[in-house]
This record gives sequence, C-alpha cells and structure tokens, in this order.
Amino acid sequence: MSGNEDRGETHDVSTPLAETPQAPPPPPTRRSPGRVQFNHRIRADRDRLLQKYKNKHETSMQAIVDQMVDEYLSARGLLPQDSE
Repeated sequence: MSGNEDRGETHDVSTPLAETPQAPPPPPTRRSPGRVQFNHRIRADRDRLLQKYKNKHETSMQAIVDQMVDEYLSARGLLPQDSE
C-alpha cells in the first residue's frame, strides 16, 4: 500500500494531477491532383542511369517521372501555365 492509502486519503481521479500534454495535430492532408497508372518499358541502360540519379539526389522515381513529363510537355508548349 502507498502512504496515502495508509492514512485513508483518496485522490479524485477526475482531476488530473498535472496538465496532460495534448497530442500534436495530425500532418496536413496532401491533396493530389489525381494520379493514373503509367506503366511503360524503358531501355535497361536508361533505367540504370535513372536509379543512379535517384540514389544520388535521394529522390523517388515518382518525382523523377513527374518532372520528366512536365519538362517534356513544357518544351512542346503543352503544359498549362498554372500546372508548373
């Protein structure tokens, strides 16, 4: 038994002893512009170069493909100005 119980003292559990820290807010929800599946084969030597680039710059294939498509479309005047 604890010292408080020996003296007949009780503690109201509805009153916190100390301020309980609030949980941090959840991360913001990222709203994606929507994605579709995009599967195509590329040359093996190009894949090796892309993997090397990905590792060197600590990025993802998703980010690389997004940038490649944007650059390709932009160079041909097909990318809307608000999408850049």
